[in-house]
Amino acid sequence: MEIKDIIRSTSLFGSLPDSCLDHLSQTGEWKTYEAGETVFRLGDPSDSMYVVAEGELDVFISEETEGEIPVNTIGPKDVVGEIQLLTGGERLATVRSRQNSRLIRVRKDAFEKIAEAELDFAQKLNEIILERIKRNQLTSILPKIFGSLEPSQVERLESLADWVQLPQGDVLFQEGDEGDSFYVLVSGLLGISVKDPNGDSILINRIKYGEVVGDMALLSEEPRSGTIHAVRDAELVLYHKDEFFRFLEQYPKLLLQITRLIVARLRQSMSQNFNNTHTSFITLVPASSNAPLAEFSTKLNKAL
Repeated sequence: MEIKDIIRSTSLFGSLPDSCLDHLSQTGEWKTYEAGETVFRLGDPSDSMYVVAEGELDVFISEETEGEIPVNTIGPKDVVGEIQLLTGGERLATVRSRQNSRLIRVRKDAFEKIAEAELDFAQKLNEIILERIKRNQLTSILPKIFGSLEPSQVERLESLADWVQLPQGDVLFQEGDEGDSFYVLVSGLLGISVKDPNGDSILINRIKYGEVVGDMALLSEEPRSGTIHAVRDAELVLYHKDEFFRFLEQYPKLLLQITRLIVARLRQSMSQNFNNTHTSFITLVPASSNAPLAEFSTKLNKAL
């Protein structure tokens, strides 16, 4: 196929008029990569993007504790490198050829000329970038929850996830609700509150980026033990219990990892409760010789 036909076959460039496709094909150039060869590295300057004509590419991001994490596989008729080409700066990921591949390199100046001239293209590009950023956020979190994952497992977890937007102040679920799902917090901040004996809500903890919400529902049939609300605007992914258990039947080792995560959190909670429990000594000093110290001590003891 010609460069123009391949570029036209992508979801990003497919709706462009022929004049724009002609410009991209005239300025585009063929690049060939062998299996294992690096297309670009994290930190490289963003001077171009690529359209995959043949083969497959693996995309990796870096984490201090996990090292390189595979977050995506790019196949024919897909693009890579477009995010930083638009926003500028250095590459945020490393891309390697999984197999012998042929790519079309699109220069930054050619890309920017189309983006500035075509409103529909700019809107489509914005949608693709937002979707890819969300996916990268999720795939960087998943290994911290489930441990080392195969690319096929990451893809399956992505396909099972439903994205949820929770504005500040909104409730995700109430104490006592049925525990039929769990969530992963991708961005924002959540609060956990419970009812005290008087029926008043007490904030007991916060849930931060990358943490799991409602995972006890996987191991018990008990109702929700607390109410979860958004302290700040939050974005989560939802996993339904039944669908997720069917996934775990294929990969039972992942259930063990979830169990370890729950146990570790329970231990941390118990440790915090223990550290918060301490003995206080109160000394009563009478202001005068005729102060009713005994009577006051009795009332204070009852009040405490």
